[in-house]
Amino acid sequence: MQQVQLYIGDTRMELFKNETVSLTQSIKNMKDPAKIFTEFSKSFTLPASKTNNKVFEHYYRTDIIGGYDGRARTRASIHLNGILFREGYITLRNIKTPLNTVKSYSVSFTGDTISLKDIFGDDKLSSLNWLDKFDLTYGSSTVETALEDGIDTLVLGDQANPDVLYQKAVIAPLITHTKFLYYDSVSNLSGTDGNLYNNVGNTTHGLEWDDLKYSIKARVIVKAIEEKYGINFSTDFFTPTNSVFDDLYLWLHRKQGSVNEDSEGASPKITTTLSQMPNTIVVSTKLNKSDIRQSGIGTTSSPADIYFTIKVSDSAAVFDFQVIDLNGAVVKLAEGLTGSTSYNITSFETTNNQIYRAQIKSTDVFSVLSTSTIRVVAMNLQDFTPYDVTTNFSSSQLLAADTQFKITENVPQMKVMDFLSGLFKMFNLVVFRGETTRDFTVKTLDSYYSTGTTFDITKYIDIKDSNVKPMIPYKVVNFKNKDYKTYTAALSEQINGQPFGELEYRGEDTGQWLGSPYDITIPFQKMQYNRIKDLANQVKKDAQFGWFTNTDQKPYKGQPLLHYAKRITTADAIAWSTAAGVFNDLTTYHVPLNSQDLTATGQSLNFKAETDEYAGIQNTTTLFETYHKNTYQNLFDKSQRLINVTAYLPLRILLKYSLADKFEIANEYYKINSIKTNLQTGKSSIELLRNI
Repeated sequence: MQQVQLYIGDTRMELFKNETVSLTQSIKNMKDPAKIFTEFSKSFTLPASKTNNKVFEHYYRTDIIGGYDGRARTRASIHLNGILFREGYITLRNIKTPLNTVKSYSVSFTGDTISLKDIFGDDKLSSLNWLDKFDLTYGSSTVETALEDGIDTLVLGDQANPDVLYQKAVIAPLITHTKFLYYDSVSNLSGTDGNLYNNVGNTTHGLEWDDLKYSIKARVIVKAIEEKYGINFSTDFFTPTNSVFDDLYLWLHRKQGSVNEDSEGASPKITTTLSQMPNTIVVSTKLNKSDIRQSGIGTTSSPADIYFTIKVSDSAAVFDFQVIDLNGAVVKLAEGLTGSTSYNITSFETTNNQIYRAQIKSTDVFSVLSTSTIRVVAMNLQDFTPYDVTTNFSSSQLLAADTQFKITENVPQMKVMDFLSGLFKMFNLVVFRGETTRDFTVKTLDSYYSTGTTFDITKYIDIKDSNVKPMIPYKVVNFKNKDYKTYTAALSEQINGQPFGELEYRGEDTGQWLGSPYDITIPFQKMQYNRIKDLANQVKKDAQFGWFTNTDQKPYKGQPLLHYAKRITTADAIAWSTAAGVFNDLTTYHVPLNSQDLTATGQSLNFKAETDEYAGIQNTTTLFETYHKNTYQNLFDKSQRLINVTAYLPLRILLKYSLADKFEIANEYYKINSIKTNLQTGKSSIELLRNI
């Protein structure tokens, strides 16, 4: 019989003498294999002792203000016979209070295998301020550099961290948001459309710089997540040396159409964040050159009302003024301002610790003058002094066409957790806590199991309490992307009867199995790219492009797009516009791919083997083959069984085993699907899978 000790923080809690504490553990459960599991306990009770009451700060008393916070989890650990067993969190579930007296606290324990969702909440990728280090201009020269060479970014370190060079952190792949590209060396040589043929001396057609948007490395997004939340992911998968991950890009496409086009497809406007605002503090409202932030609302200050007076250099200029928060939500909007040089903007109210940015959207070139002002109206709650302060901008700001491209304002509207969980599903990754509460190990499931050891539990098995079941919970597992509705991908589905790259898996010996369908859906767009041919003779050219429009050939927002890309040099020339009406040719450019390379031999982003758009041959190095096959082949194998056994595991095994380990029973080896353990007795109900 083990002695169980529960610590909340550094305090050892008192337990009822006969209270049972059981723990269930699973990393990837074959009954729901796409999910990542944690350790968890059933609710158990703690006596209302003096020690326990002190920790919970007499939570049963409703007259106590500012005591224990029952809305949150509290750090805790479980020890067996004085030896640390698991670290995690305690959640307060219920308090038994008969006749107005407290009797016990009902609590549950959750382990540290994964708590990322609690860390990220509903934050979006647009809140990752570290991405500001990769901001760049959006104009013909910068887009051309990103298209031809990619943009290297040096992130400066400090005394504790070295400088880091992110090579090709941002590129401009040949993915168009609206224009259809083709190549015709004979017809329509004087048109103004997307014909890429470089008709020397008479070129008015081809690719224009603002037909493209930037893409940023997925590795940079993951690093921005680490920086914002103060966490560290292991370098087992998230590492520059893993080219499958390092070569992956996220297209910076927040809305349909051009970078600055509105949802109705109106003429494009350049969006510029005002960067010459006052640099001062009014009560707890901090004004910086490019943002506004207030803290201490409710304690130091009331919410502030923020007013703008925008003064411009040209009364004929037409512009929209807006204020957005870090998630990109518009909190203040004034549209179609024109006919004056001074505009008073009604107020918006601040929220605690939210960051706001003021922006101008316009097709015109003009200046926002230094005589523009910000007015802050708030109440100091410490001495109840009212504040009404108006401050001028620090200097004038020219709004021109070649403006700053802010990554956070163009990254897709996607939750941080959804982005990461999409990667976890895509590459069949497991994540569990590392050495500290802010360290997380991320591995492929195959890699995780390869680190395990073996424990012989034969002599601890209760031979009277075991059973064997067929292991087919699903008749088919569908691996797919969330969206296939771009024009070329939808056309492929119409022709072939199945979405491009989607896989229906029923095992190696397919059949009509029992159970229901099971969907593993990654929250990304699936693109099918177009290899360019000369329409005059059907000769393949070096260029390949993505056309991000819907089935009506209209600009499309879709889902976030992950893609590979390759830089082609000394390629077939394509017509390129460096400025309005000025064309030349490019022979170096990045083409988007569903494969890591141009030969269809590297990793594919398809779940099913498909004919590679560029190479014209089938790429069999699919996501399923590389990352999922071992898991699901074992699941559907005819000889697979789900074995349920009861074992009385000794302390030397309870304290050492991990879910990567295998259990040996009578010279047979099994993977642990799940295990539920009574921590006092060591009695464990174990679900095992044959190690095929």
